[in-house]
Amino acid sequence: MQASTPCGENRTVKTSRLLLRRMTIEDDEAVCSLRCNPEVFYWRIPVHTTEQATQWLKDRLADPASLSYSVRVLQNREEALDAKVIGFVGATHLPEVGYMYDPSVWGNGYATEALRAWIEMYWQNWPDGHPSIAKDEERRCLTAVTGQEDGAASRRVLKKCGFKHVRSHVEQEDRGDVKLDVWRLDGPAG
Repeated sequence: MQASTPCGENRTVKTSRLLLRRMTIEDDEAVCSLRCNPEVFYWRIPVHTTEQATQWLKDRLADPASLSYSVRVLQNREEALDAKVIGFVGATHLPEVGYMYDPSVWGNGYATEALRAWIEMYWQNWPDGHPSIAKDEERRCLTAVTGQEDGAASRRVLKKCGFKHVRSHVEQEDRGDVKLDVWRLDGPAG
């Protein structure tokens, strides 16, 4: 799989099956569909309104430490800009990465394929880490967090992409205590 080098504001990355495009305000309906779905946001409180989802999207777009991409399935190896967004991958705040997908596409390997392509693109463009990350030790790695109780599929995705489990902890969420696993992937300079 070869990630293309992104250029300009509408950066894209292609894999054999997927098109990743830098997230834009036009992704608001897809963001709302996923962030409002408790099946997708099982360990965090999902948003409940389109306005909340749109505000979350605007906040991410304004944050220089956010490098999120929409994910679409390529049709006949053609660019699928008009195709339905099936999910998102990347960083909502570097160095932490994440992903979310429509449950109808779970189990097809899209999360692993998209995350691998995103990681390759990230390190190609910022081999010493993104300049928005202040601490040197954080700049040389990527991190991820999964829920311990219902995060088995996400843990498998992270392991396939080279992440290593570094610690577990309990975080206080609106729903109560949530057991979380923290993962780390060292970069080429790390």
